[in-house]
Amino acid sequence: MDVRIDRKDVRRGIRLFLILTVLGSAAVFFLLGSRETVAALRGFDLRWLAVATLLVGVDLLVGAARIHIFIGQIRPRSFRACWDANLANIFLAAATPFQTGGGAAQLLILRRYGIPYAAGAGASVLNFVATLVLLFAGALAALNHVGPRLPLAGLNTVLAASRVLFVIVLVLFLFFLATPGRAGRVGAWTLAGLARLFPGRREALLRARDRMNGFLEQYTGYLRFYWRRR
Repeated sequence: MDVRIDRKDVRRGIRLFLILTVLGSAAVFFLLGSRETVAALRGFDLRWLAVATLLVGVDLLVGAARIHIFIGQIRPRSFRACWDANLANIFLAAATPFQTGGGAAQLLILRRYGIPYAAGAGASVLNFVATLVLLFAGALAALNHVGPRLPLAGLNTVLAASRVLFVIVLVLFLFFLATPGRAGRVGAWTLAGLARLFPGRREALLRARDRMNGFLEQYTGYLRFYWRRR
């Protein structure tokens, strides 16, 4: 099912977002600001803003390129689609609690450019796993370099808990990445159980199960295409 976006709703939402952002920033400044804050803003070096802008631009370009590594195998001239999808991901991840809207926005934009949801989901999962591994490896390298100079007393406890959570998340993602059929069986079993508990919604739940099975079949095919053939 395609989701249609009304441009008027988008423009209205952007205006509302900007207004709330300005009001929230102003409230924080007036409630928590001080003379030191004003002095720090006056002493801000615009050269660092230029450096930060450059780095943000590089990050946006590389983020789009990472998506294009996979999506370009399906639609070669799709860099604009990957650029827009990456921007949508970043924007809605920042605007929604716990970054819940980012992934959905990326898939939706890719679909508007003709990329199936299953293909976008496969590329997103592979990108996420690669990012998770790279960030964790980078964090370990940084800690090995500057760790002894960090003054935080409880840092070791936090790092130990982070390592455990990282391993759990990575194992789960690799499991579902390697065997999406098992994830589908768990979902089908859950929807079938709900259909028995709620007879009035039985037909809708069974249709959802069938759609999920069809999506997972396509998703598995794209994963094999990305992972084995490309």
